Amino acid sequence: MTARRRVLLLNENLGFGGGEVHTAHLARSLRALDWDAVLVVRPQAWLNQPENEDLPRRHAPYANEVDPVTIYRLIRLAAGATVVHAHASRDHVLGTLAARMAGVPIVRTLHNFLESSLSKWARRQMARAARLVCVSQALKDHLPEYGLPLDRAVVIPNGIDTERFAPGDPREARDGLGLPGDATIVGAVGNLIPVKGYELLLEAMRDVPDALLALGGDGPERQRLESLARDLGLQDRVRFLGHQADPRALYRAADVFAMSSRMEAFPLVALEAQSCAKPVVAFAVGGIPEAVEDGRSGRLAPPEDPAALARAIRDVLADPRAMGEAARARIERSFSLRRMAVRISELYEEVAG
Repeated sequence: MTARRRVLLLNENLGFGGGEVHTAHLARSLRALDWDAVLVVRPQAWLNQPENEDLPRRHAPYANEVDPVTIYRLIRLAAGATVVHAHASRDHVLGTLAARMAGVPIVRTLHNFLESSLSKWARRQMARAARLVCVSQALKDHLPEYGLPLDRAVVIPNGIDTERFAPGDPREARDGLGLPGDATIVGAVGNLIPVKGYELLLEAMRDVPDALLALGGDGPERQRLESLARDLGLQDRVRFLGHQADPRALYRAADVFAMSSRMEAFPLVALEAQSCAKPVVAFAVGGIPEAVEDGRSGRLAPPEDPAALARAIRDVLADPRAMGEAARARIERSFSLRRMAVRISELYEEVAG
């Protein structure tokens, strides 16, 4: 049996999002591939909450891009590691400094398009990674804009647990969420923030008659979106379900899953919904065309076009089952969690060799 190796998975983000879910899933999957995966997170982060208590964790403050306390802790942890894998901007900068001092290679995963405000110092540190993992080809294509090297970049799409995200009983799911069993339901879930464009989805729902929008998630936009729903006359056709720690019930309850994001690098929710045999309708932005096969596992609409989004939703609702079955098959074939973890494990071995 292969000797177990050790990887530090750094993620300084506090919130609950796709990058954090990815980090937790990757840590669990690497165990089966003979890796000891240790998370290094902030004490108050979602990754340090009880739902992740099965994961070995260490703490660091990540106070700023040159935080000496975090650098010292990471040096000590990296000294016994095979590779360091960073998942957020600040921990990549600090992780690069620590890994270089410990003589350990560092891998960086880009989960999102980089902010224009990212400092030159941070970009220089990111450029020193042994490998840059991009979750989509669309993201990799943007690397030159950030001054990051293409020759060390590789595309490894996100993967999900297809056994956990599997088809289920729609009526049972609707009962659990308090949704009507006989309604046509458009599902959506995500943080209620501007980039998700949920006001565009609300506008689209005006042209999807007799359908109910079940919107899961919370965030600073919630009050504005609730007010907009009333202004659009949709108060009886929109349910704001709040934060969904486990979105499987919402996927299973829906006839079609909708996204109105203005930008996505490679959204986990699109994979999860398809894995639950639900077709996805979304704007064709960022890496979404790589996650959703237009005309087979869902439909794509031009960006920022609520009318086109509504037409796509209506088209899919004409026969959602066939597209849902094709979506499930595609996820099992190309986007399983194990497939992703094996590719990342091979990358670790390459940079450590």
